[in-house]
Amino acid sequence: MHEHAGSVMTPDVPNDAAGLVERLAEHRTLGVAPRAELEWLAMHSELQRYAPGHVFARLGERPESEMATLLAGADVLVSPRSLGTNTPLKLYTYLMSGRPVVATDRPVHTQVVSLQEAMLAAPSAEGLAQAILVVLRDPEHGAVIARNAARLVATRYSAAAFAEKARAFAGSLETLVAERG
Repeated sequence: MHEHAGSVMTPDVPNDAAGLVERLAEHRTLGVAPRAELEWLAMHSELQRYAPGHVFARLGERPESEMATLLAGADVLVSPRSLGTNTPLKLYTYLMSGRPVVATDRPVHTQVVSLQEAMLAAPSAEGLAQAILVVLRDPEHGAVIARNAARLVATRYSAAAFAEKARAFAGSLETLVAERG
């Protein structure tokens, strides 16, 4: 049984979530975390129609203290965003989790990750399903991208990395001021 953690039921999802679930029919459990109760109620019956053997769980918003446990229990984490230009903050949490990440192959994600740190998917239900299945069927590859993702966050996006960048910037300013005297 496989679980997915992430918001597959948001307006960000290209195409329909039911189509995504249908393409993942061989997997018995799919956890979903829509943002709103009404959104969940509107889609639940449609999802059950497409995948009656699946278990759908509305996780909703969870406290930060629970996220590590929830993410650690998933086989794959998915960031399906296809609109906008701001990287979703949850992506950094996913990358640090030690679990493989599937993300849409859009600038919203690729400004942070490459194929080395995430399985990049076409921004469609079909594309997401294919990428998720690649990770589920090749856990060794999933483990490699998960390790690379954790390394990326540690070296470029961690508090220590930020502090080092801030020190380097401050040093540049000091040098500039000294040169201009």
